[in-house]
Amino acid sequence: MRLVGVNQLIEGMVLAEDVLDYSGRILLLKGVTLRKSIINRLKKRGIYAVHIVEKDRIGTELSLSREDAMEKMEFAFKEITLKKSVSSNAFCETITKLVNEIIDLTPVVAFVSEITNYDNYTSEHSFNVAVLSILTGFTLGMKRDDLIELGIGALLHDIGKMLIPQEILNKPGQLTPKEWDAVKKHPEQGYKLLENNKDITERTLSVIKEHHERINGTGYPYGLKKGQISLGGRITMIADTFDAMTSNRPYKRGVTPFEALQVIKSMSDLHYDRKVVDAFLKNIIPYPIGSAVKLSDGHIGVVVAVSEDDEQELEVELMYNQDGYMIESKDKREVTRRHQFEIVGLVNA
Repeated sequence: MRLVGVNQLIEGMVLAEDVLDYSGRILLLKGVTLRKSIINRLKKRGIYAVHIVEKDRIGTELSLSREDAMEKMEFAFKEITLKKSVSSNAFCETITKLVNEIIDLTPVVAFVSEITNYDNYTSEHSFNVAVLSILTGFTLGMKRDDLIELGIGALLHDIGKMLIPQEILNKPGQLTPKEWDAVKKHPEQGYKLLENNKDITERTLSVIKEHHERINGTGYPYGLKKGQISLGGRITMIADTFDAMTSNRPYKRGVTPFEALQVIKSMSDLHYDRKVVDAFLKNIIPYPIGSAVKLSDGHIGVVVAVSEDDEQELEVELMYNQDGYMIESKDKREVTRRHQFEIVGLVNA
């Protein structure tokens, strides 16, 4: 089954779940074939979306179990730790416990299942953003219950994309103005989809509707400014940006974590809350082991070690001197806050 907005319903579609009104009364039973009059009635009742049966999946079980969800979240944690340079630090055990609690919430698993069935990238991206957001919230000192609300919101932040046609979501070329307008509606659509669900709190809803806002008012869909955006929204917008920038898509290749961080840091106090950016950066290793880097004294080398206590303290094996000649005897150089030189950038292979 899949979730379809009422404006996209077509006669002949079959309901995969009972349709309830906002007081919990059954309006239509599972299995009903939609007619024009039924679709119009749903619109008049203010029903925003319904589950319909996909013809090629009738009789197939599509639910995502708690074990499946945990496996996906664990994969996300490993992926962003290994590929996206997120530090696997002392927060790990705490984050794992929080994630367990989030996944234990049945409505969350149900919604994540729908996202997974609709679009695999959106599913993987959502898990990554949830882990990054929880890490950042923990660094900012958020309490356990607040972290759970943040994690749920981050996990479901793109649920509104299920109401956008996949040919738009995965279009390899540039979107038309009309298509871009459709994409920009997904935070509000996600909010409306969940606002009457008693299991979803207002703070969680804020994350969903605010993750594309920017503190200077240039974001969407509402053009909110810093004082109008919740802490959860200010956290998730950064996690969302970082993961989107570093992910490969059909229409673009992801950038390195270093490049993504440079963009995010340059937008502090403009698009992003500097305090939140600083907390986010504390969990990121800009130069993972194996990175070719240029030092401020002109040497070029490869990162061979990263301090477990401070990700900004590195050991670099020198490869080339200031004149570009290879160094035969490999020297190692510590790059720490105590030394006069620093890494000034990555070197393309």
